[in-house]
Amino acid sequence: MPDRDLGGYVAEAQKVIGQRLALPPGYRLSWSGEFEQIQETNARLVWAVPLTLLIIAVLLYMATASLFRMAVVMLAVPFSLVGQSGFCGCWDTTCPGRSGSA
Repeated sequence: MPDRDLGGYVAEAQKVIGQRLALPPGYRLSWSGEFEQIQETNARLVWAVPLTLLIIAVLLYMATASLFRMAVVMLAVPFSLVGQSGFCGCWDTTCPGRSGSA
């Protein structure tokens, strides 16, 4: 399983087992362990990440009193990452986050 992600593997296993296994009444099958922890973490991140971005946006607006300046700061990181990736691709150099060689 080193070539597959855990979520995809468990989803396929759930499908196959659901088709081939008939549980008697009163029994149930649960998937736990690392997969369960990943699901719980993803459920928390669904609300934690947007809430964090909202708090950052409110603090930036309070500091600058300008929606334009707040938007410029909030968009600087994603655009910087895109620019950095494009720059490294053009010059064919080794950059942080890339596994290629020069």
